[in-house]
Amino acid sequence: MLRRSAFSETRAPSRSKKSFLESQSRHLDPGWYEWTMREFVRYFYALGVLVLILMAPLQMVDSWLPAGGPPVVDPVVIGAASVAFAIVVGYASWRAYRFLWREGGYVDQAVERRAASDPSGTVRDPPNRG
Repeated sequence: MLRRSAFSETRAPSRSKKSFLESQSRHLDPGWYEWTMREFVRYFYALGVLVLILMAPLQMVDSWLPAGGPPVVDPVVIGAASVAFAIVVGYASWRAYRFLWREGGYVDQAVERRAASDPSGTVRDPPNRG
């Protein structure tokens, strides 16, 4: 027989099935603007953060450790600066991501403003002409 753990009693209640379906419905049939803001821009944001975290330390190493010459700064200092930079950028980008794409965040507000400005109340793809 399975016992319930002490933690199961204190957990916050999980989202209801209706809430889950509502949160997933935005992925099923979004309009072009909503899809662009919620999905496409988010992937480019993640790609930009990855490039920044990878390329900036490489640039640091290139400029402070010139090829064929003595190091300008101790390599340990460069390594520590690179690690510190990655941690700071990672944390700042995570906070910015949460601000932009959280429920009720900037992206949700922009999509809602766009939907409210549409006379039909929905933002969908334009009809095909031609």
